[in-house]
Formats: sequence, C-alpha cells, structure tokens
Amino acid sequence: MYHPAWNGKQNARPLKRYHALDQRGLGQFGSPPGTPGKLDFLWSPEARVIGGLAAAFHGYKRNQSIGWAVWWSLWGVISPPFTNIVAGAQGFGKRKKRKC
Repeated sequence: MYHPAWNGKQNARPLKRYHALDQRGLGQFGSPPGTPGKLDFLWSPEARVIGGLAAAFHGYKRNQSIGWAVWWSLWGVISPPFTNIVAGAQGFGKRKKRKC
C-alpha cells in the first residue's frame, strides 16, 4: 500500500511526534530512564524468591504433591505477581475441592 509519508518528496514531520516513551525521556509510568519504575519491585529478585516460595507452599498444600509444588514454584519465580494472584483466587493453601 502507498502512503504519502513514505515518499521522500512529501513532508513527513507529522510522523516525528510519535515516538516510544523512552525516546521522549520518560520511562515506565513517567519516571526518567534509568530509574526504577513504580511497579518494578514486583519483578525484583527478592520478589521472585518470595513468590516462588509462596507459590510452592500453595502448590503443595493444594494438591498434596511435590510435583505440583515444583510447578507452582517455577511459575512463582517466572511471574511472581500473576502466579500469586491466581493462588490467592484459588484460596491460598486450601485443598482443591474434588467432585465425586
């Protein structure tokens, strides 16, 4: 497809105002580049260790299985905020209800 801004003869200045946030001097959530954002602590190494341990506890208590504890721990380290939100929604550490 053809667009007038792709032609070197056309004025492409209107496209210059659309930059990524980091090119305008703003990082995540408006903080300057190189400084931690407001939610970066959720992905810190400490949060990953705590998230992995909490998720492992939940996985073991929920299913009474070391395999599930390892699986939950893995996801707790990879994505601590989301994994622990799911664990909380399932009832943190509560046994899975079995249908008979």
